[in-house]
Amino acid sequence: MEAKVIQTIIEVIKGDITKNNHLRSISIPNISTGIYRYPKKEAANVAIHTVVEFINRNESISHVQFVCLDDENYEIYEEILESYV
Repeated sequence: MEAKVIQTIIEVIKGDITKNNHLRSISIPNISTGIYRYPKKEAANVAIHTVVEFINRNESISHVQFVCLDDENYEIYEEILESYV
């Protein structure tokens, strides 16, 4: 499941819509934590790490907003993102 989350995020960041419209900012929702029941904390770690690694190597995206669909995900993302500050 981790590989699927990484692949999905990379496709969003590097995708045709992003490139063709010269987007520098994107929003990414919690991926696979609903119907697929991927553990929320693990999914958040994978998502954040993947985005940070991509941004560190590329200048095409300058702003990523994580869209949290519930309070639990929000708190998880907030906690993990604090470690990157």
